[in-house]
Amino acid sequence: MNIIHYLGASLILLVVTAAGVYSGRKVKSAEDFTNGGRKTGAGMLAGAVIGTLVGGSSTIGTAQLAFTFGFSAWWFTLGGGLGCLAMAFFFAKPLYESGIGTFPEIFSREYGRPVATAATLLSSIGSFLTITAQILSGIALITAISGVAAFQAALLTVGLMLVYVIFGGVWGAGLVGMLKTGLLYVGVGACGLSAFYLQGGLSGFTGALPAGQYFSLFSRGVSTDLGAGLSLVMGFLTTQVYIQAVVSTRRLKLSLYGLYACAVIIPLIGVAGIFVGMYMKLNYPDIASASALPLFVLDKMPPLAAGGIMAILLVALVGTASGISLGLGAMLVNDIYKVYINRKTDGRKLLKINRLVIVGILAGASLLAIAGAGPAILNWSYLSMGLRGAVGFVPLCAAVFLPGRIPSNYVMASMLTAPVGVVIGKAVLPTSIDSLFLGVGCSLFIMGMGLIAGRRLYYSQNVWRINDGLKLKKQPDALVIAIDEQYGSGGEEIGKAVAVNLDIPCYGLKELTAEAAKISGIELRLLEKYAERKVQIAYDFNAEDYDKIMMPPAENFIAAMGKATRFFADAGPCVLVNSHASILYAECGDVLKIFVHANEKQRGKSIQRLTQQGAATDSLQLIDKQRRAYYRSIGKKWGEASSYHLAIDTTDTSVETTAMSVLGFLHEKYDGGRRYNKQAV
Repeated sequence: MNIIHYLGASLILLVVTAAGVYSGRKVKSAEDFTNGGRKTGAGMLAGAVIGTLVGGSSTIGTAQLAFTFGFSAWWFTLGGGLGCLAMAFFFAKPLYESGIGTFPEIFSREYGRPVATAATLLSSIGSFLTITAQILSGIALITAISGVAAFQAALLTVGLMLVYVIFGGVWGAGLVGMLKTGLLYVGVGACGLSAFYLQGGLSGFTGALPAGQYFSLFSRGVSTDLGAGLSLVMGFLTTQVYIQAVVSTRRLKLSLYGLYACAVIIPLIGVAGIFVGMYMKLNYPDIASASALPLFVLDKMPPLAAGGIMAILLVALVGTASGISLGLGAMLVNDIYKVYINRKTDGRKLLKINRLVIVGILAGASLLAIAGAGPAILNWSYLSMGLRGAVGFVPLCAAVFLPGRIPSNYVMASMLTAPVGVVIGKAVLPTSIDSLFLGVGCSLFIMGMGLIAGRRLYYSQNVWRINDGLKLKKQPDALVIAIDEQYGSGGEEIGKAVAVNLDIPCYGLKELTAEAAKISGIELRLLEKYAERKVQIAYDFNAEDYDKIMMPPAENFIAAMGKATRFFADAGPCVLVNSHASILYAECGDVLKIFVHANEKQRGKSIQRLTQQGAATDSLQLIDKQRRAYYRSIGKKWGEASSYHLAIDTTDTSVETTAMSVLGFLHEKYDGGRRYNKQAV
């Protein structure tokens, strides 16, 4: 490289570094650092996703593999695009509406803290390998152009990663990602077009290279290449930084637009790298394959442009590693440190700890990269994505699409067995069969067993049944069971158990707010915000013409919730928990009103078990106070026994026992006192 090369590189690095420092000013708290405070748009999401996925593996690694296998190298970027589509079509909406910021939080809510911790640790291994692959790309790039030692090249690469992540978080990764994406696609796209032109067009490649090896998506074997694509799709869906990007936008629609754009843009960069790799194979067959793209840039592009392209390649791999390290740091801090070490850490201290964790991650990955240089860069990336997908993909699907159906011990067994299956498959399966299939197969088998056993467990052990089946003999067509509770006393679990026994649906605040959002057009997150505040606004829910009344936002919320309650109750018998159906629907149907309460110690334990966080006494009292004030504002008394048909103290009482009490009361009320007993089905 001459002075003009360095000038071009310096200009690019100066511009991108300035963007990273500027973006860091937007980070004021741990929330901004980990999910952008839900302030980002579609462009920022696309920048974060592309800036993370399109790095050394997508450019240098793709050209390296194309040097030997041609279009088989496209699976990395093509699989990334397919992963974006899968996220947009199936996962974006439930993830966004859940309000969850990290991948393990999904598992914690569905399967419990031990499973979430295991998911964090196991998926962290895959993320760590991705960072290692990017550092390997950086080492190859820097040593090819400067001749410095691998250790020095690693230090420079990691130093740049720290600048972008430590001072920017999601804003840094997203803003730099947008800038980097534009520069990268211009630079690498120019290289691809140049290679295409220099070789005389497509005929110059097809006439000189064997079609079966260079112009097939399956030149490495159908199983191997399909496994590579599948690993990208599953790895994308289970990678923290991509989930984080989806939930960081202002609206769900913006997340979808960003994902659609990524699905189109990401595969294009792979095509350019493929033509460069094949060109270098034809004209420089004796070079190291990892140097195909860097050497093409230096030899075939104008010096000033070449310097800029080399710099943006460095920024690309730095952006990918920094984005992955951001997501990995968020998981370790939120799901390990915050849960097991210090639950009361404030936002600013948590931000500092997050940054320190990222420093440790990058340092460890650089050491592994120096010690493990050798295999193709894309092999590291495929292994990384495959491990993450094998561990988390099937459990994630179950959490999103089959909630409450699979016991956590089966999920834990699935996550532990899947990566073992991948490793064993590498050792015992023929090279033509990707070991990912064995790992995912193990996960599917165990989760399938869990689905069967979970249904049996839920119906026969967790909930006792009346001896003659699911339904009451004289169950009214309009029966509504309305359960109010002191926060943490188990009302929702009891409601679900009762609903299962009666074979009727159970709706809680989550379902009610979702339906209220559809009916009213009010944004879901605003309804969720109001839902637990229980605003103190008096309003007549039974008024038939309230749609015509000009109401302030709080009253709009109450009216929307009233409509949702009526919608579910009118649809048929159901259980409504914390919906205030005891007052919203009291005059319009056959309502059984139940109040569930417990002492503060019991409630605190229950909340800690369900949320994996400490339940302070003042928090319990505050929520109860809000609920009481809400009832008082509409002339009712919350928690007073005379306001309910049945009041139950759940202190030191299991969900099963309490549900049986409710079922017994229903039996006496509607079946004329016929005897019942505890009998498992």
